[in-house]
Amino acid sequence: MVFYGEGWKYFRVWIANVALTLATLGLYSPWAKVRTRRYLYGNTYFGNESFDFTADPVSMLPGRLIAVALIATLWVADLFSPLVYGFSLYYFAGLLAFAPILPWVVVRARSFNLRHTRWRNVGFAFHGTYREAALWYPIAILAGIASMGLAWPWLRWRRDQYLTDNSSFGLTQCRLAGDSGGYYGTYAGSVGIVIGLMLPCLFIAGKLMPAVGPFFATIITALPFFLASVYITVRLANYRWSNTTLGGTRFRLRLSVMQMFWLYMSNMVLIAATAGLFIPFARLRVFRYRLSRFEVFLAQDIATFQADPAASPSALGAAISDGFEIDVGA
Repeated sequence: MVFYGEGWKYFRVWIANVALTLATLGLYSPWAKVRTRRYLYGNTYFGNESFDFTADPVSMLPGRLIAVALIATLWVADLFSPLVYGFSLYYFAGLLAFAPILPWVVVRARSFNLRHTRWRNVGFAFHGTYREAALWYPIAILAGIASMGLAWPWLRWRRDQYLTDNSSFGLTQCRLAGDSGGYYGTYAGSVGIVIGLMLPCLFIAGKLMPAVGPFFATIITALPFFLASVYITVRLANYRWSNTTLGGTRFRLRLSVMQMFWLYMSNMVLIAATAGLFIPFARLRVFRYRLSRFEVFLAQDIATFQADPAASPSALGAAISDGFEIDVGA
């Protein structure tokens, strides 16, 4: 996997997207998403062929408008809602009202995004059902809360298994092997990072506060939690991809926790120093690094992968998912 994109070229795409999205009060955002993905995918090569994103921005516009309307409704509800034990009553009522359609959004969003991601004119696909999505999204989230987080690693593993096992490249199905042990080990490691670094960071923040002020002292005390978050993201991504197969084809992802931590930290500093103008360069830094650590071990001739003739799903769920920034899996 090789990425040939250039920072300044992507910067021109990004700055045009930002300007047009602001000028149209957000209506341009579907076109911005498609332009961004076409640039990133079109410069990502596997062998001698690049990927492509074939979605039509016009088909995504109704879903984006619905997402904006729902977000505006939640914002107004939060603004005028009475507080009950410190919680916004109308806002959480709105979230509960939205919960029943979350499985539909997840399935439609993943189906749409995969269907329009193509390589050698063969598309990816998602075959998950709404009932399964309901089990691993609203219900699993509630179960994780009810178990005080103890069941969350197992629930996340099962959710990732649902997303992977129902994905395919053409007619070839993906499978996620392994078990929840890797997930529990990762979360246990993140707890160890927080416990091990919290006291030293508090001590350093206390010593430096007179010189750097409370804002930077707070950042120092937050570093263990940020490192733990990066640790979870990297370790789970490595475990998930290294246990994923596509027919007989295997994958391996070998991201470094400290390298990703450095990329994120340096990106945040550079973004702040440039008033946000470094954002596209920051995104490419992470994107290029991730691809450089990703390997594919083909077990069959590329030409034997067959396209799935099924029709493309609606863009409505994908646009709503983007509006709420819902993570439906890698």
